[in-house]
Amino acid sequence: MAGITKMFHYFDGVTDETWLDNSTPLVKNADKYDPDLATEFSNFCDYYNTLGYAVEPGKSRHKALVENAVKQFQDRILNHLNKRSFFSIEEINSAIEPLLAQLNNAELTERPGSSRFSRYKAEERNLLRPLPLIEYSAHSKVMSRKVRPNNQIRLGNVRYNIPWGYVGKELLVKVDTHTKEISFIDPSDGEILTTTKIRNPSEGPEPQRKDLIPQDLKYLVENKEELLDRIRVQLGDKAWEVAKRLAKPNNSMAVRHLKGFLSLSKKYEKDFMDKVYEDLLKKTIISFKGYRDALQKVEQIEGVRYKKKRLKHGATLDVIDCRSVRGAEYYKDRFNQ
Repeated sequence: MAGITKMFHYFDGVTDETWLDNSTPLVKNADKYDPDLATEFSNFCDYYNTLGYAVEPGKSRHKALVENAVKQFQDRILNHLNKRSFFSIEEINSAIEPLLAQLNNAELTERPGSSRFSRYKAEERNLLRPLPLIEYSAHSKVMSRKVRPNNQIRLGNVRYNIPWGYVGKELLVKVDTHTKEISFIDPSDGEILTTTKIRNPSEGPEPQRKDLIPQDLKYLVENKEELLDRIRVQLGDKAWEVAKRLAKPNNSMAVRHLKGFLSLSKKYEKDFMDKVYEDLLKKTIISFKGYRDALQKVEQIEGVRYKKKRLKHGATLDVIDCRSVRGAEYYKDRFNQ
């Protein structure tokens, strides 16, 4: 069946019928009226949507064109290679390929100006069915599954992670029992999105995979050490010193506090935050509440100094502080204005 598969891919399409010369692996019982096809070949035909047809045994009238093609192949290709030695199928195929292309593109004696390949494109190519996105394998099973809201696909009692951006979409799932792998494939273009090992239900869901998360969202699953490294790179050494003390070993909320620290600190100008860090580093113990208090204290002294948001074409937007716009006096002033 591997040869038939390669044939379909060579022609870039699937024939309506696939005629067999009663080869033993594909036909269990040759019969003039009711041949018995091998189970695996029947599955193959169902997958490619082609009709497996075993010709009448002992009769050669069904394969005259095939025998002629074999003769052409022997005369034009094999005779040119009979004095060479080959040590693998790959070497043989590499030697045959240019000779086959030369044979198919040669001008036909009875049809000047045309070749086997040009006639195939003009007369036969449009009669073939399209190839399935996934090549058939005896060890594989292909199914369709929808991506759940948590960016996972459930197979049996096990959940597998999918790259972001496919929630609610149907993906093709290829389960290979030979390699023990599962591949998730985009049906729109056949792209393999990710491949992972098959898990047993006792192993539970697949652990979160950071390689499937967009770069700008990876901080959501970063651990304490990764967050500290990112704080040092993005905010500097002073912020890193504060963050280290904020995420002390006995702080069970360390990851959550570091995410909040990073998010809030990035909103303000650097010199403003340096004053906040200096104020915090004077303290013996730094907590997240202490960090918020220090922010508020410096705000009262210095005034709110958010970073200017950059817009397209180099423009900037001043962000107005909205946390202190509460109370009767504020609305009274707004009304008078």
